[in-house]
Amino acid sequence: MSNAKKSSAEVQPCPNCATELPVPKSTRSFICRSCDAIIKVIGTDDGIALKVVGKSVEDDPTYQAYEAQAAELVAELDELHKRYLVEMAKKPGAGNFRRGIFGVVILFGGLIVMIWSLAVGATLAGFGLLVAVASFSAHSRRKAAFEAHTGEISRTMEKIGQRRDLIQRKAARMKVEI
Repeated sequence: MSNAKKSSAEVQPCPNCATELPVPKSTRSFICRSCDAIIKVIGTDDGIALKVVGKSVEDDPTYQAYEAQAAELVAELDELHKRYLVEMAKKPGAGNFRRGIFGVVILFGGLIVMIWSLAVGATLAGFGLLVAVASFSAHSRRKAAFEAHTGEISRTMEKIGQRRDLIQRKAARMKVEI
């Protein structure tokens, strides 16, 4: 009877650089210490086979620069999103619109009063028309200004998001280049 232990690792050449690598039986993937290739272990009928699926880029200065840029853009997006939510909370209310409706009601009331008194009815109708036009105009201006401002924030967020996505794709591509 032999007391020798069975080896828990098989030795295989790296498919990228041919360095002999010990491959533990329970390993599914690992990084070659010689070439930084990411190796996937594939079980076959004859044992195992190794396949290069990418490279480790964690220490690569270009990769680190991409990651830093992406982190800055994410922080900028978070700040813009908070600002956008604050601006959305300032959405113009319906006060001017309600005053405009009130002006229309006064206008119609004045037209009805004109049946009995032309001067009083015309004065009421004129006042109602003035209130309606001024209120609807103010409401429209405030709403347009609000939409322009929040739209600009939204477009800026979209541009920053696209830049972030591009940088993250470049960083991801570096991981799978061999």
